Amino acid sequence: MKFDKTISREIALQGIYQDLFGIPCDEIISMKWVDDVFKEELEFRNKEFIMQYAKKILDYYFSNKNKVESMFKKFYAKNPDMIFIIDKSILLLGLTMLILGDNSPKIVIDEIVNISKSYGSTNTVYKMVNKFMDLVVKNQNIS
Repeated sequence: MKFDKTISREIALQGIYQDLFGIPCDEIISMKWVDDVFKEELEFRNKEFIMQYAKKILDYYFSNKNKVESMFKKFYAKNPDMIFIIDKSILLLGLTMLILGDNSPKIVIDEIVNISKSYGSTNTVYKMVNKFMDLVVKNQNIS
């Protein structure tokens, strides 16, 4: 069973993914799409908390998008145009969560690695995600 915050982060991941596909910010932040996409996950859960936390992450992402993108470009060693959109979305979510500072970096890394195991483009992308997040934490003095 997933925790409510995990579902919130998955919703935020979907929102970031939509942003990378050019969906307008206002449409994403409205969260009208969540009931359709996450109906089963929300059915017997604390929907209000889940939606509020997901919105908090997405609001922070959109408010700090330039900073998040800049950090991504700084630490992503490969050609950023060659990364799958879902994998980039995962990394952007991780960076957003680190900057937001709601949880310790260790918790953020663990959660992002687990999300990448479920949503990443391959069954080994979690290794790249772990390495990237660890590099960011070590070089940004985030603790």
